[in-house]
Amino acid sequence: MLVIYKKYDPNYQVGAEPIIFSEKPQNEIIDEKVMCVSVADMDSKLYMDDIWKQHTSINMIRPRNMCFRVRPPISKRLINTQHKYPELVGTLDKCKFVLNNDAIEKEVFDKPSVQVFERDFIHKCLNDKVISPNEVFEMVGELKYDGVSVEAEVCGDTIISALSRGDTADNVATDLTPILGGYRFPFAGNVPNDLTFGMKFEAVITKYNLEKLGQVRGKTYKNCRNAIIGLFGASDAYKFIDYITLIPLATSLDIGRIDELKFLNHYYNSGEYNRFVIMKGNYQEILFHVKQFTESAENIRSILPYMIDGVVISFIDPMKKKILGRVNSVNKYSIAIKFNPRKVRTTFLGYTYSIGKSGEVVPMVHFKPCEFIGGIHTKQTIHSYERFKNLDLTVGEQIDIEYVNDVISYVTKPDTEFNRNFKKNPEKFIEYCPFCGSKIVISESGKSAKCPNVNCHERKIMRMIDMLDRLGFKDFAEESVRAIDLTSFKQLMTELTQEKLSILGPNTSILFLAHVNRLAHNPIEDYKIMSALSFDGMANEKWKLILKYFTINELFSLSDDDIYDKLTSISGIGPKVVKAIIDGKNNYHDDIEFIINTFNIINSKGQVERPKVAFTGFRDAEFTKLLIDNGFDASDSYNVTKSLSALITEDLNSNSGKMQLARKYGIPIYTKQMFMEAYNISLQ
Repeated sequence: MLVIYKKYDPNYQVGAEPIIFSEKPQNEIIDEKVMCVSVADMDSKLYMDDIWKQHTSINMIRPRNMCFRVRPPISKRLINTQHKYPELVGTLDKCKFVLNNDAIEKEVFDKPSVQVFERDFIHKCLNDKVISPNEVFEMVGELKYDGVSVEAEVCGDTIISALSRGDTADNVATDLTPILGGYRFPFAGNVPNDLTFGMKFEAVITKYNLEKLGQVRGKTYKNCRNAIIGLFGASDAYKFIDYITLIPLATSLDIGRIDELKFLNHYYNSGEYNRFVIMKGNYQEILFHVKQFTESAENIRSILPYMIDGVVISFIDPMKKKILGRVNSVNKYSIAIKFNPRKVRTTFLGYTYSIGKSGEVVPMVHFKPCEFIGGIHTKQTIHSYERFKNLDLTVGEQIDIEYVNDVISYVTKPDTEFNRNFKKNPEKFIEYCPFCGSKIVISESGKSAKCPNVNCHERKIMRMIDMLDRLGFKDFAEESVRAIDLTSFKQLMTELTQEKLSILGPNTSILFLAHVNRLAHNPIEDYKIMSALSFDGMANEKWKLILKYFTINELFSLSDDDIYDKLTSISGIGPKVVKAIIDGKNNYHDDIEFIINTFNIINSKGQVERPKVAFTGFRDAEFTKLLIDNGFDASDSYNVTKSLSALITEDLNSNSGKMQLARKYGIPIYTKQMFMEAYNISLQ
């Protein structure tokens, strides 16, 4: 299906030096008209014989026995488990641009967050001597399918277990076997029934099945990606397995990558191939081919039967793959190139407003309906008063809706002739809260607007929604919180009547009550419970810092003046934080008192402060545990602040944001090996 290959541009500079493509490179093997490889027209018997002679001793002609099917109803939410084939799970390093010049033209080349295929992948491989300047090598390009990544165990033609990608750092995943167990691949009938192996695939809903699924489930899906995510979260998902398409990506079998792709496409496709191309040339020619493949895939993404959000480029040579290796569930011999955001032009119709948990006023842009990936869109938040001012919209003006990663939309106003000639009468920001009528207050910086009324019912509801999320109440929609209408932590723990629970329905009410009981009886860290109360701008790290010096009871027993004097003496705590503490003390007095008198609090005060270590560029659960066992406070999620004792990286020459800040603050930077040697840490 991938067609429309662009003709070579002899004047286009690729790589470090210009390349003149007066004719097709002699070592080019890509078909100009077909950008996919399948094995549908191959002699499968000969092909399979060849594979199994090389890699297995399986008798291909032995009679098959039926593998079992598993289709049980799901009585409870899916449980967590561990990966059986961890080598098949993980994510990808990602970049935004193929060529350095592409990023330079967009004026983002020097941004630390911008990754470029040429600079950050190919040139790094050149510098590390993985490839040489004149070497001819092969790479495979694949479409990056946009669905849900699944690791499965397959017996012959049947899935016997399946797991989500989950948290690769902790090797924890959601068991999807109740949904996908028993799934049969229609073309795998000749695969030996005692061949059991791991397989990775992308579970997708095709555009054709999207409408059908919506009809049978009585739901309206925005796009195929949302549909598959929503379906996997449903208790009756197993009923709709026929609407799921599994696109094969990889196996645990020890065969070459191209043989592996051909094997998967021939036997383990369920209606859609894993479409790929093979590119061959020196690094400059490879750059050219990658750009052509990426652009062509992006150009035809709208007519494909499924969603894609980029392409994946990988080395084929086993030695190169071995050298680059795999770090923290990331294959370093592969990289994803993400597509540019899609953009749709429409007409601005007006604003509505919502109120956040801290009273912030959030404008919502409404526009003429526009279609995007099968869904109709009519509105989008613009988050702040500052963006409201910058957009300066008049009803009737043209606006662009950009869909970042095909999910998150962003509103901009294009500089078009229509807008330049349009009679301006910009919309005015609201003066009063639409929920309680309080006069809106604009911040001194002019960036935000706020409803100042802490008793505004809408503020309380939004605070409650945020609180439940922070406390681990998963899978509860905003409608459920509004239905039970409890607006404080104390109310949640003391006024959750059977009548209110019945509003949620039997299954949801049981799960909700289980969460409440967990909170009531299990110990909880002081900083976690305080962070959940939604003090303005107060996250875990600030609470951790403050509660090293005070228990919750000690802190809130102080007068406002004493709080100010004592907290401002702590390095890293300024007047803004202190004001948030004092305001929260007065606004949430009942909740704080209830927590102090009721909960089993794990106090941070008195605990020995451990040196704080952050990581950049990698994740390693075993190494993190090793550091924690040796007395360090270590995490890949920590930001770089002046309190950090060390930053650990895989690449000392990296120019990431964390690396830049560490250099700025004079924080020591190590590789893992350097850190272990410096602190005398052993793997044993």
